[in-house]
Amino acid sequence: MQRFSRVRPRTAASLSAFCALALIALAVLFAQPAAAQLEEEKQQLQDLALSLDTVERELENTEPSGERLGFLKDLLTEVKANAQDVSDAAAEQLEPLNRQAEALGEAPEEGQSESEDIAAERTALNERISEIKGVQQEAGVIIARAEQLLRRINDIANQQTAERILLQGPSLLSPGTWPEAIAQARDIALDLAHRPAAWWEKASPQAVGWTAYFWAVGAGVLAFGISWVLRNWLLTRYGRDPEAEDPSYARRVLAAGVIAVAQVLVRSLAVIVFYFVLRYTGLITDGIEPVANGIVIAVVFFLAISPLSSAALAPTMPQWRIVPLDRDATLRLGRLTVTFTFVLAIAMGIAFAVEIWTYENQAFASVFALISNSVAAGFLLTFLGGWLWRKHGDIEEDESETRTAEGDDDADDDARDPRSLALPWQLARLGLCILVLASPVCALAGYANLSHYLAGGLIFSAITVCAALMLWTLTQEVISNLLGGDGRKGRLRQRFSLPDSASALAFWLQLVAAVALFCGTVLLLLLIWGVPQTTLGLWVSEFLDGLRIGEFTISPGDIFIAIVVLVAALFVTRLLRRILTDRILPRTRLDPGVRFSISAAASYAGVALAILLSISALGLDLSNLAIIAGALSVGIGFGLQNVVNNFVSGILLLIERPIKVGDWVIVGNHEGTVRRISVRSTEIETFDRSEVIVPNSDLISSPVTNWTHKTRMARLKVKVGVAYGSDTRKVHDIMLDLAKNHDRVASYPAPYVLFMGFGDSSLDFELRVYVQDVDYFLSVPSDLNFAIDEAFREEGIEIPFPQRDVHIKEQQRKDEGEGDVPQQQDSGEAPSSAGKDVPES
Repeated sequence: MQRFSRVRPRTAASLSAFCALALIALAVLFAQPAAAQLEEEKQQLQDLALSLDTVERELENTEPSGERLGFLKDLLTEVKANAQDVSDAAAEQLEPLNRQAEALGEAPEEGQSESEDIAAERTALNERISEIKGVQQEAGVIIARAEQLLRRINDIANQQTAERILLQGPSLLSPGTWPEAIAQARDIALDLAHRPAAWWEKASPQAVGWTAYFWAVGAGVLAFGISWVLRNWLLTRYGRDPEAEDPSYARRVLAAGVIAVAQVLVRSLAVIVFYFVLRYTGLITDGIEPVANGIVIAVVFFLAISPLSSAALAPTMPQWRIVPLDRDATLRLGRLTVTFTFVLAIAMGIAFAVEIWTYENQAFASVFALISNSVAAGFLLTFLGGWLWRKHGDIEEDESETRTAEGDDDADDDARDPRSLALPWQLARLGLCILVLASPVCALAGYANLSHYLAGGLIFSAITVCAALMLWTLTQEVISNLLGGDGRKGRLRQRFSLPDSASALAFWLQLVAAVALFCGTVLLLLLIWGVPQTTLGLWVSEFLDGLRIGEFTISPGDIFIAIVVLVAALFVTRLLRRILTDRILPRTRLDPGVRFSISAAASYAGVALAILLSISALGLDLSNLAIIAGALSVGIGFGLQNVVNNFVSGILLLIERPIKVGDWVIVGNHEGTVRRISVRSTEIETFDRSEVIVPNSDLISSPVTNWTHKTRMARLKVKVGVAYGSDTRKVHDIMLDLAKNHDRVASYPAPYVLFMGFGDSSLDFELRVYVQDVDYFLSVPSDLNFAIDEAFREEGIEIPFPQRDVHIKEQQRKDEGEGDVPQQQDSGEAPSSAGKDVPES
């Protein structure tokens, strides 16, 4: 023992030294990569700062435009992304260091001391944290500079766009502009006429070889053949069936979507593929490229837009129509759409074909803008001022006639009369018509670019809005068919037996889809009207970053993520509770009340966890919430004491379980079965099928009769009175035999009969029996009463009713003028007939 006692201190010291060396080695090994990473991040931030300095000098010295401006935008976007990555990496490095600092605790105050090792570690840790925070702050400065330069570039781009749009050429009101425009048009036509010959010289088989033509022809046949087969397969499999009499709206929408895909995407993709094959093989040369681009754009635009009217309107198949229009209206609108699309496609093709000449020939550009945009404005005015105006008037007249026929004079209905919206509707259409007419007017004044800007914006805005409305209708219908709504039960609800609350989920999904579609449509319209993508990106980024108030940041993105996390967590909690209630707990032998308590506890824990997860996703500090909760505790104690009292009482009911779900209770004047116990109140279903909501505090502080607290056995009393002179032993035996022969009466404890006493009019007996289930509390006494009445009738035992003597005062009869009436003496016997006909009330 002495030997071991001598060796043990040395061994302990050696072990301590080895552990210390190992910890130091590990710290060095881990510190080296971290230090190297930090140095690499610093160097990266320096390079990013140099890039920002270069961009800033270029913006100060010159005003870039075109491709250079786009290059600078991409460079600044990349710099911002790299700086954000460095900031995120620094934040990840700070997390373990902050936890280590919290583990060390606060530094000792003056006059206090700590060990040298802890002090050295605290100093090194603080230096490391300060260094990483410095890198994070530098990255934040670079991000701010990049955003500022991006805004500056956007301002320059917007200014250049505005200058280009507002550039004024020769006015067509000047007499000398037209001869100049005609001369320029003649030169352009001659140039275009010579280009095919020049193209054939460069793209003839002798110049490029027959291999290019072989590949072009093969690719064209393959592309159009595949598109034709795919189109026919889609239309045959999912298209419209002429024999269908009344297809569902979902089927009609699906068929319209398939027709749009088959007619638009398939054929357009075939044309685009064939065009790129021609360019790849060299058959489209530089001289013919503008003409080829115009032809392809015109064909693709016509193939993309014209089939949409047929897909949505179905003029020859009214049962497949997805818009509520009659046959004449659909035919008129379909013809108008096809004609307008054809003319617009030709105008777009010519515009792209002659685009290279319009920059140098301003007079021709003004004339071309006047002609093309006047045609477009004519079609738009025909559409807006004719069809929409007439249909709106027809709707107003039809609804007015319907209201007159129904004789509805209600003031509220008058307030909802569609004619009350006629003035705003007409003002909106008037403003739109003025905007349409402004396009040719601007061209007439020499603003060709502004004319094209207005016409193109109106046309593509109309197309976008119509597509958004169709997509919104399709989305709403799909959600309704899946989850239900509007009185329908969706397919998913029928298949998975979802509760009726799924219809509420359908409403919220429809609302979210509508909001998302609205936001996407607005962003697309902004792009159509010339807002740069970088500007939109900055707006969206600033919107998602949120509004900063003090130390708090209100971010719509975080709020949306928190709502999604909360809804998902609540859905998972409800699903788990349903599995626990329907599948797991029923297999146990626990009491139903215990099962409900476990299920409720799991549900409350899931809700609390969902709230904590949503708060964490929102980015709120739980310590701040604890401070707020502490500050509100005083107000809660005074203003919400009843709520807190009911909450605590509900927790006690679930834990102590003096009342359980399924118990038969009597609370005050209410009697019924407990259906649900929540943290605030308890639901009791009475035998009249009404629901009584009882605060939990009343169940804790007030007396409550619980018929099924420990057992469901109950004792019942049946009271019977027999006439004086009856055989009491016989009465006892009859009642006891009837009780023993009843199926619901328990044999143990055995039933018994008590002779309670001598009443005013009867000999009073009481039959006491026990039943195994309190649910027979009323049916068993009723059965026994029927049996006792039948048995007593057979045995001649009379069940009397109370006897009463009637005394009439003589003075009262005299006052009423009925003369002298002999006073009836109290003989102690019942009158011959009067007493027998007067039962006790």
